[in-house]
Amino acid sequence: MIRLACINLPELPLQLLIQQNPAWQKQPAAVVDEDKASGIILWANEHARANGILPGMRYAAALSLSPDLRGDVIRTHMVEEAVQQLTIRLDHFSPGVEPCANEPGVFWLDAQGLLPLYPSWAYWLRCIENNLREAGFFSVIAAGFTRFGTYAATKSDKNLQDPAQEAPEYSVLFTSPEEERTFIRDVPLNRLNIRPWLRDALHKLGIDDLGPFADLPAEGVRKRFGREAYELHCSLNKHENSDALPLQPSEIRKPIASGYSLEHPEQDLERILNGIEQLLRKLLDELALQNEALRALELTLTLDSGKTVYETLRPAGYTRKLKRILPLVRMRLETLSLHSGVVDLHLCARSVRVSTRQLDLLEQNIQRDVEAAHRAFAEIRAELGNEAVVHARLHDRHLPEARFSWDPIEQLLPARHISSHNPPLIRRLYIRPRSLPRPLNVKEVIGPHFVSGAWWSRDIARAYYYLHAEDDQWLWVYKDQRLGRWFLHGEAQ
Repeated sequence: MIRLACINLPELPLQLLIQQNPAWQKQPAAVVDEDKASGIILWANEHARANGILPGMRYAAALSLSPDLRGDVIRTHMVEEAVQQLTIRLDHFSPGVEPCANEPGVFWLDAQGLLPLYPSWAYWLRCIENNLREAGFFSVIAAGFTRFGTYAATKSDKNLQDPAQEAPEYSVLFTSPEEERTFIRDVPLNRLNIRPWLRDALHKLGIDDLGPFADLPAEGVRKRFGREAYELHCSLNKHENSDALPLQPSEIRKPIASGYSLEHPEQDLERILNGIEQLLRKLLDELALQNEALRALELTLTLDSGKTVYETLRPAGYTRKLKRILPLVRMRLETLSLHSGVVDLHLCARSVRVSTRQLDLLEQNIQRDVEAAHRAFAEIRAELGNEAVVHARLHDRHLPEARFSWDPIEQLLPARHISSHNPPLIRRLYIRPRSLPRPLNVKEVIGPHFVSGAWWSRDIARAYYYLHAEDDQWLWVYKDQRLGRWFLHGEAQ
């Protein structure tokens, strides 16, 4: 019984780069971390690999092997958005989709219980492959029994087409765990997402495939190559039991969108803004109901001439306030020259979950208005483009001109606006509530002793011990009568 399937979009960032530059389709191409001779190759296509170019090489070394090599940088947010869109697309074929956290473009799908919905497993794989091909992505699919086995099968460079099976091209369907285990022994190590130094060290020993690597003694692998190689070795030899962790499907968060068509082509800016304001109010209300905030707004205008205008606006911070985003829309529309009237408006909100928090409970002495600075950056980006605001990023390089680079600010937010998608972990739970001991006066416990860098004095009005619930340690707080502030271990509260 097939348990799961692995969908591999080989070198997804490179595929995104090829979509931006279609002329590089049949040329050696690679994604680098920076567009400089000292940049590192992150992903390389088959034409580049045929010339000996592998991930981990310097861009200059790769150009010496192939002068026709084309390389560029792909921003992280573009890859993250592509993974999110692909997760939503694959959700139509399986109730559980888990994107790989360490390698973009790799997904695991839960295959249990799907056979009654599809005539065969081969037909299910074919539907997935055709859907991804329509979206402009090349994929390799393997359906089998284990997480690592299906992942390694998608990395094989041999022809996966089996005349005896009804599987589509570039897909493999295992009928037994033994067949899966035998198949992955021939997978080259340079296809896996392992560190370049480990790949090169094993190559010097004449080990280029997973099979010879699996035959090495486990303890010797751990002592000589470290923990990463040891975990890979354990996955090969015990991959039947290495998948005890069930599939971790990601939460599908579909973007909130709204739009409508105009009865007549409209060129008046104020009327267009009134329509956008109505749509934006609905989007913000829906975000508030789902406890989310606006991260970016995608605006699509369809003109009477058939042309479509796409614009992306990023506010200064995560927000649900109309007055923060509507002026940015006005500034962006004023820079556009629409040669024909607008017949269709469409808004799509890219959102992020925010935690419920109490604001401004205590008076804060803020000397600089950070939010005002970010609002100014947002207005500059809205008027001059998203690449107008940049920041310097330092690099550990030898040449002076290579020791820094100017990178665009994609999203720079105040720290209190950033919220994690994962809730905080609970470190300890008690069956019954435990009351804290009676507050003791520090003077009763330690007398006139050294306290927070100053001797005990009459300036300290009250000081108490209390029990810290997370690590069961006694802490102490005191109030400075002269300053009128509470201190915890010498830090102002």
